[in-house]
Amino acid sequence: MILPSLVTLALPALADIQPGFDRFSGCGLLEPNTSSLNLFDHCIPAEWEALLVDSPFTINNPDEALAVVALPDAGNEEGCNPHAAGQFDGKIALLQRGTCAFAQKGIYAEMAGALAFLIIESADAGNVQVWLMAISAGVSSPRLPGYLIGRTEGLALQARLQAGEVLQAYCSWKPVRVWYDLPETSTHENHSWRISNTGDETMPWSFFMNRWFANPPLYNADPVNAPGPFNGSLVAELYDGSVVEDDGTKSLAMPFPFYHFRAWFSSLKVSTNGLLSVDSAFTVGSGSGILGDPAAPNGLVAPFWDSLICDHCRITASDDEFQGVDVLAVRFEDLSFVKDSDGNLTFEAWLYADGRVLLQVLDYPASASMPNVKMGLESLSGAESVSVDTASLPWSSGEAIAVLLEPWYMPRGLYTQAVEPGSELVLSMGFRREEGTKAWGYVQTTGINVVRFSQIAFRLFWHLTAWDAGLHTGSCEFAPKQVRHRNKSCMASDGVVRPYSVCEALPGGGWADSQVAWTDLLGYTCEDYLVLALCTSAGGYGEGWRSGTFANWAAPGQEPAHVACCACGGGLQGVPAIESDCPSVSCPENSTGVNVVKGCNCLAGYYGTVFRSASDPYWSGGCIGAPCPGNSTGIDVPTNCTCDPGFEGEVIPSTLGPGYYTGGCTEITMTQTTSSQTATMTSTLSSTRSSATTTLTTRTASTSCTVSTTRSSSTASSSSTITSTTSSTTSRSTSATMTTTATASSSTSSQSTTFTASTFTVSTSTASTVTTTSTSSTSTELVPPPAPLVEGGSTKASAVIVSIVLLTLLCCVCICALLRRRKKRQNEEEGEQTSLEWKEDDGELRTATPTSVAPELMDSPTSAASELPLDTENSAEDANDEAPELIEQQTADEEQEWFGHVGPGNGNWEKAEQFRHVGPGSGAWQRIVAI
Repeated sequence: MILPSLVTLALPALADIQPGFDRFSGCGLLEPNTSSLNLFDHCIPAEWEALLVDSPFTINNPDEALAVVALPDAGNEEGCNPHAAGQFDGKIALLQRGTCAFAQKGIYAEMAGALAFLIIESADAGNVQVWLMAISAGVSSPRLPGYLIGRTEGLALQARLQAGEVLQAYCSWKPVRVWYDLPETSTHENHSWRISNTGDETMPWSFFMNRWFANPPLYNADPVNAPGPFNGSLVAELYDGSVVEDDGTKSLAMPFPFYHFRAWFSSLKVSTNGLLSVDSAFTVGSGSGILGDPAAPNGLVAPFWDSLICDHCRITASDDEFQGVDVLAVRFEDLSFVKDSDGNLTFEAWLYADGRVLLQVLDYPASASMPNVKMGLESLSGAESVSVDTASLPWSSGEAIAVLLEPWYMPRGLYTQAVEPGSELVLSMGFRREEGTKAWGYVQTTGINVVRFSQIAFRLFWHLTAWDAGLHTGSCEFAPKQVRHRNKSCMASDGVVRPYSVCEALPGGGWADSQVAWTDLLGYTCEDYLVLALCTSAGGYGEGWRSGTFANWAAPGQEPAHVACCACGGGLQGVPAIESDCPSVSCPENSTGVNVVKGCNCLAGYYGTVFRSASDPYWSGGCIGAPCPGNSTGIDVPTNCTCDPGFEGEVIPSTLGPGYYTGGCTEITMTQTTSSQTATMTSTLSSTRSSATTTLTTRTASTSCTVSTTRSSSTASSSSTITSTTSSTTSRSTSATMTTTATASSSTSSQSTTFTASTFTVSTSTASTVTTTSTSSTSTELVPPPAPLVEGGSTKASAVIVSIVLLTLLCCVCICALLRRRKKRQNEEEGEQTSLEWKEDDGELRTATPTSVAPELMDSPTSAASELPLDTENSAEDANDEAPELIEQQTADEEQEWFGHVGPGNGNWEKAEQFRHVGPGSGAWQRIVAI
């Protein structure tokens, strides 16, 4: 859609606009070729409006705009996504409500160049559903005004724009400013508020005041010094001292409208029970009641409410003017308690036109307390009230007592609620001085218009710029003792810079923010905190504060607002210098050195670099703890790294890379050595079946499979000589030797494993000597210091090594089992009687005679023994066990039996299927069940 050229339009000037209110927060539509402004019936401003014109740095910024209204692109009607660059340059954006926060819509409109933005209410009804567009938690606020308008008016405006009309809107964000302590030299002033009727009919209006987002009591009750009896012009004498009356009531016409709980009243009811009421339906009652009770009586002003009697009392009304405000005083003189008829009670109620009320008790009986007396105010509905704590008043002193009841908003000069055609009404007001407050007024005419009241306490403070050189820039680039400079100004809250001498004369030389250009997590400055009522000058939380603490919202590296900002009770006191030596910044954490300029080195176990920086803290980078190396666990190297289970060593922090440590964790390596053992056995065999001497070979196999570690154990060598005489005609000798070696290497690890099967060669003859030697076997695994894990050969090589070791162990188990099974079959076929003799280390000869002839037990074969191929049908012991020390001999016809030494020492021999030596030395032999 192509819009008509703006050059062809007759657009009015901003000065020609007549909105009807001289200061308000809202928008209206300007019809083509006219200066007539139609304010939107429902137009609600944003809470962040104060950021635009209330701080010392924005107070002189524009506070109104007249511009063409523009629509966003299709698909982004709600404005929750960024618009095209420059899409709203110099225009007012019209958006839909929904999906994202009000503030987010404003940020995107601001990025596209908008002067202001309007949001169409989403409700079907024409009324707006909220009364203020609030600041969103977690979203920064835009720096342009925003308004929520009624749905009916908004959709009508949208339709006209879609049809190609070029329409202008006028928006105002002018506050009514209320100053405290404003000096006469200031160019600013307290604002009044002007309502104009440019129509041809009487314009009725009403006004409502509120404070967002707080619900404080409307009135404060504070004891003050008693001013003494009121001295003004007599308006009425209700009781002249000539009568006695209990529970009496008189009516009193007010000489001016009286502002009471946000409403104006022109008449009063006066009761002899020390009570006034603005309720025209007030009825006579007895005694004292309760303030804040919806039950009658209501609309009360209670200077001394109790069960009283007028015994020739006087009640009068007088008026006067104080500081431009009309005052009516109702005086109660010479009243008495019903229980005590002495005329000794005199008190007054001063009613100010702006809503203030002064209660003063001038004469009363001295007493420790007045338990039944009520003093305070109540609204016409009874829903709101303020009570004086009478128990805390000094009744025993006998001195006059006064309490001031003051509302936080005090309208002045507003005596009518209608404006005639062609006329205007000027409204002035007063405010109770409170920090951290935000007041909004709502004016009801034909629609609802909003007025924001800005309460500003005049103050002076030092405003500082950043140094002209950081630690390593400008004049500070080459040496830490060069001089750097910055600017300062004596800034006032009215935006005007004062001479240095004005701030220097402040107590302690004035205050400045401790951090230049301070902002919080959302980008709010120190002055933003003040104008949004997020803090008070005493360091407390303002009524605009939502949740959490100041520290929760502090930006990284920044102090909390109440510490950094002089507007929030923090900052630095004293006259700030505008030049100084360039600072010498110490080396940061985990590094060592003289300072950043001269260089900082990371401590042992840390890595990184500390660089010079031109901005606070004047260094960047830093030192980080090196991670724990492989095969270890811990936070980092300097904290402590512990070797993983199965690994040993120590990780020592170092200043050298690449790992920034020395040592490491290596896999535990164990070495086990079995000492050589030699036994010599002599056996003399005689044959009973044949005179011939036959030499046969007996096959014997023994397999040893040992896995070594770095820990070593040793079996002490022992030697025995055994001589036996055996009746046998045949012996067999079998020799089997198996050696397996597996070796694998890579760039990161090396493993070597050797398995040696001990060789037993047994040879028998009519008389023979057999020697058996068992050779030790060793397995060694070496693991170098761990290195970073990489893809490739080292991982594959490790897998190959593990596979070879497992296969070798499996082979050993199978061979031992086959040999065992073979021997068992031989036992069943052969039988023999053996007489055993042996010598122990002590040289003593010992003999064992079993119930049947035992087979001859020998440790090693003779040299003449022949070796037979290994019988693979036999089975072996588990590869991790010692090979059994077993010797067999068989005769032709006798069943073979097995014997073994069951110790310890030179202990007994027992018949069994299998035995093995379990050491140490000549210690025990263990029975093994044959397979």
